[in-house]
Amino acid sequence: MNDHDLRDYAALAVAEPWACTIEGQVMTTPNHHSNWTKMIPTRTREPRVSRWPIRSMLWIRRDLEAEQVPIPSPDLTAAIVRFPERDVLVVSVYVEGRNEQALEAAMGQLHTAIVEFRNGSGRRTDVILVGDFNRHDTLWGGDEVTGRRQGEAGPIIELMGEHGLHSLLPRGTKTWEGPGGIASTIDLVLASTELADEMTSCGIHPTEHGSDHRAIRTEFDTTPLERTPSDRLLFKNAPWLEIKERVRTKLEALPCGGTVQAQTDRLMSVVLDAINDLVPRAKPSPYAKRWWTTDLTRLRRLYTYWRNQARACRRRGQEAADLEQKAREAAKEYHDAIRRQKKAHWDSFLEDGANIWQSAKYLSPGGEAMGDKIPPLKRRDGTTASDKAEQAEELLSVFFPPLPAVIEDEERRPAQREITMPDLTLEEVEEKVMAAKAWKAPGEDGLPAMVWKQLWSVVGDRVLHLFRTSLRDGELPVQWRSAKIIPLKKPGKDDYKVAKSWRPISLLSTLGKILEAVIADRISYAVETFGLLPTNHFGGRKQRSAEQALLLLQEHIYKAWRNRKVVSLISFDVKGAYNGVFKDRLLQRLEARGIPKGLVKWIDAFCSNRSSTIVVNGYTSERRELPKAGLPQGSPLSPVLFLFFNADLVQRKIDAKGGSVAFIDDYSAWVTGPTAEANRVGIQAVIDRALEWERRSGATFEEDKTVIIHFTRHPERTDENPYMIKGQRIIPKKSGKILGLVMDSELRYEEHMAKAAARGLRAAICLRRLKMLTPRTARQLFVATVAPTMDYASNVWSHRRGWRETRWLNEAQKMGAQAITGAFKTVSMAVAEVEAGILPIDERHAQAGTRLYVNMQTLPKTHPLATLRVRETRRYLSPLMKLALAHDGTVERMETIEPYALPPWHRHMVVEYRYDSDKEAAADTGTGDDVTGTSSMRQVLIATSASARNGLVGMGGVVRNAAGGGANDNVIAKYSVTLGPRDEQNAYTAELEAIAMVLRCMPDGLRHREVIITTRNRSALQAITKPRQQSGQGTIREIYKHAERVGKGRNTITMCWVSSTDESFTLGAKAKAEARQATDRGCRVTNPPRQARSTRLRVLLSQRRQRTMLPEGVGGYSKRLDKALPGKHTRTLYDALKRHESDILVQLRTGMARVNRYLHRIGAAETDTCDCGQEEETVDHFLFRCPRWDEKREHMRNVDREMMGNLSFFLRGKTAEDGHKWRPNLAAVRAALKFAKSTGRLDATQT
Repeated sequence: MNDHDLRDYAALAVAEPWACTIEGQVMTTPNHHSNWTKMIPTRTREPRVSRWPIRSMLWIRRDLEAEQVPIPSPDLTAAIVRFPERDVLVVSVYVEGRNEQALEAAMGQLHTAIVEFRNGSGRRTDVILVGDFNRHDTLWGGDEVTGRRQGEAGPIIELMGEHGLHSLLPRGTKTWEGPGGIASTIDLVLASTELADEMTSCGIHPTEHGSDHRAIRTEFDTTPLERTPSDRLLFKNAPWLEIKERVRTKLEALPCGGTVQAQTDRLMSVVLDAINDLVPRAKPSPYAKRWWTTDLTRLRRLYTYWRNQARACRRRGQEAADLEQKAREAAKEYHDAIRRQKKAHWDSFLEDGANIWQSAKYLSPGGEAMGDKIPPLKRRDGTTASDKAEQAEELLSVFFPPLPAVIEDEERRPAQREITMPDLTLEEVEEKVMAAKAWKAPGEDGLPAMVWKQLWSVVGDRVLHLFRTSLRDGELPVQWRSAKIIPLKKPGKDDYKVAKSWRPISLLSTLGKILEAVIADRISYAVETFGLLPTNHFGGRKQRSAEQALLLLQEHIYKAWRNRKVVSLISFDVKGAYNGVFKDRLLQRLEARGIPKGLVKWIDAFCSNRSSTIVVNGYTSERRELPKAGLPQGSPLSPVLFLFFNADLVQRKIDAKGGSVAFIDDYSAWVTGPTAEANRVGIQAVIDRALEWERRSGATFEEDKTVIIHFTRHPERTDENPYMIKGQRIIPKKSGKILGLVMDSELRYEEHMAKAAARGLRAAICLRRLKMLTPRTARQLFVATVAPTMDYASNVWSHRRGWRETRWLNEAQKMGAQAITGAFKTVSMAVAEVEAGILPIDERHAQAGTRLYVNMQTLPKTHPLATLRVRETRRYLSPLMKLALAHDGTVERMETIEPYALPPWHRHMVVEYRYDSDKEAAADTGTGDDVTGTSSMRQVLIATSASARNGLVGMGGVVRNAAGGGANDNVIAKYSVTLGPRDEQNAYTAELEAIAMVLRCMPDGLRHREVIITTRNRSALQAITKPRQQSGQGTIREIYKHAERVGKGRNTITMCWVSSTDESFTLGAKAKAEARQATDRGCRVTNPPRQARSTRLRVLLSQRRQRTMLPEGVGGYSKRLDKALPGKHTRTLYDALKRHESDILVQLRTGMARVNRYLHRIGAAETDTCDCGQEEETVDHFLFRCPRWDEKREHMRNVDREMMGNLSFFLRGKTAEDGHKWRPNLAAVRAALKFAKSTGRLDATQT
């Protein structure tokens, strides 16, 4: 308490203080202090009950205004500390260990205190709970929490989810040290989200105070950010037609030629002038509140009036009890109205589905990308950078460290033959413009990609000419080489007053990023087509995921184990990967691997003369030149360029002796041998080779992130002797993070699953904080944010998941289900999941495995997983082998899907999505009138169709030659082909095959014809116009191949979509008849094509879903109510509801509702009998029989009087009497909800 460094802290929370009772008074040591105000619990223990009268206390800094909050517990001490702009509830907590009743009581009292605190103030309210909770959980305790202890902190996690509290200590920080070196995390710091955002450090205090518990020091920077009001452009309200006309007119008067800089300046000047002149602006006050209303203004004036009147009387020394009373009543009314309006505004915001991704920003501390507040930073020399300019300089010096003083030369080696690329095309540039994220944060010019999307029709040609000039001259304008840097917190750090705890993101010019995306796509195509990079290099490439790299590594470990070998692995991480790239070496390596010299020159300019500003707490620094900037963070071109930078390091053949994999900057290599000691020479060779590459590349490996693991399940074969890397001892570990996955030496994955469970639980707690999200929105956020944090690389580790690990993961599952529907925590896991419409962990991982296995069969032969031979064996069954056995015989003759269907610059086929019904008549008379206009060319009109029935898929087509006119039935050719079974093909792939067959059969001698191919399948045409990694890709490639062949005879080919409702197109009906003929019963497949990935995947997943059901002995009420569970109908049911409606429905559908039968069972009601006195109050009794609510059931009777009493009918369930054509009645559900809501019986305010 006399520590000088702690004198300015707001509060000291003490657990288990030394205290005793003397003459009825609780005495503590010390009992008073000049700098601190003592607060002890408002209830104490009698000496005859316990020797410790209290087990928590607070010391509040004496100059702060604080008010103690009474809590009826000798283990909880609470106070409201008042600051100028906020009130903070601080609670010192002690929870007795191994006493579930004490835990439940403490959490209940904390819940009540938090609710009363937040409801009692109109100001900002923050909460912080600190103390000895005496409970273990992987959420805060790290990976060493045993399965026996996991789950004991359920009530604490429930409290965190209910009130949006976050654990601030870095996960795994040891706060208690016992005898024999035992240590654990049982002391916690829990804070509300807004306060957690302001945390600058939270960690163990360096001074030991003689206790087995370590002191925890937590600091917050509560100074408000300086917000300078600025005119914000309202692009969503922009008059785009007027802007386009202004830009078009001004550009027409300007020349197109000149240098790259001149062209850019002209274009940006015109666009920025038009935007600044015509786009409306918002002029918010820094004090503006979106939730404010005119009623609040009126109440504030009334409150101010009566307060001033009362103050005036007090100054005159007069007593005016009536004025004081009116002032108090006005103050209460004003603050109550503020609280209600804030809640109503927040609830309305969350209920609007359009705000889904805006809501996602509130899912975790620091979720607002631009809102991280930077505290004063400690420099390496011990001084502090407190001024914003100094903070900016410190951050930039850490983000862009200098390159090594000496970089060794690299010997020239034989270069690959230089590849060639044609000029940029308007089509490929337009594709990147339209694919860009419309509202992603822009660079310094302030123009989001939406501006270029809207203006593309008037600036497209100018932009294309600018891009071509830039590539031809190898130059970039200043605007594209300048970045605005935003520092963001690295998650999980204990001290954000150190610059290394921050990471940069660079906001670049959106126009420059479009060109970078075009070039990145071209280079990526060259990489995959010409094999410019090692096949074992993953990341930044199509069909090269981190999970695939991990599976490849794991498969070779199992293979070595089957041969009684040990795999020794070393993993390196490059420090500041992108920013630390040595430009000269990058250019040399690009040229050596065949990148065109002209493009290498442009990349030289891209990496040179870069500059940046950095934003620190609203302050934008002066522009600073970055002489060694490397590759800019945030550029779409940086990942693929870095692959070339470290390709020489990764280039190594994978064989029985070892191999390597890399994911962008994470590089791992392994050696296989009989023992870890035998592998030592091989690992040292890997280290020497890596350090040699480091010296030649100007890169730096982070020694503290270097990991060495010996993979074996035989302890006698391992080796713990350290390795020396640049003078530092690297000791082999039992586990380490490889490509984001914690791999242990025995591949048990317990540590990783514990971390995955903790991440998922943390995300679920954040999701539950957004209480008024609609079920539909909450489910979307669960699928997008909670499930991926748990499921990362699940195909690598899920096979090791047992009941214990599943229980860990199910904590997040259940909390996520509760966040979606509002179900009570007593609802079983399985029922909560089916009501919420989310997949159980088992099913989700099984489906992920099916997707992986099917996708693996489509990989081209150049992929390392495609050539991996997985053989059945009895020893050391790998996950891939288990997948192969589980899917044996289900996937055969699978189609191959390449990374690129066509070169990025390839011209796509023309498609018309409208049809002229007079075209057939024009064709018959030989006028040549078609969908695109009048043509003197002779027409060939073709209709194609597909059919899927009788378990078969077929295709057909009809060809009409309109060269010399003819009758309406002048059909020169038709075809009908049975393609394959329905579980291997679909109408989409059949339609593609039908189009391909037409083009395939066209003779080479065809000349000067206008070929029009019509189809009713819109998705097939969309796939042809935008080919990608999709089913039918091989057929699409064939379509383009034959279209190019036919086009050599000066023929034109147009694809045309015909609506299925257009009966005037008789040729389409004939094509459909041919297709249906191919699917008649008895038709046979003579030459089946390769299986369609999409169809096989759909069939396999559907078969899995049909086998799912609620477990035995679980959800008896739900099974009686709804025989269709689990089913998709629950998702559509809840998706149609608001959150307050789903809160009621889930009670009725699960039977765990606020009726006396359930309340009595959990001890919340004295009896299970209804207040009407007739019988126990069940859901049936409440909905249909209780006489108290008879008048309110009129809406239910109006829906269907005969169904009154049928619980399944009114709650959208299926009974045993319902047939297979059963459809739930949503009107009945809404009537039941309206009734329940009108009674108020199921509201949260009821007991």
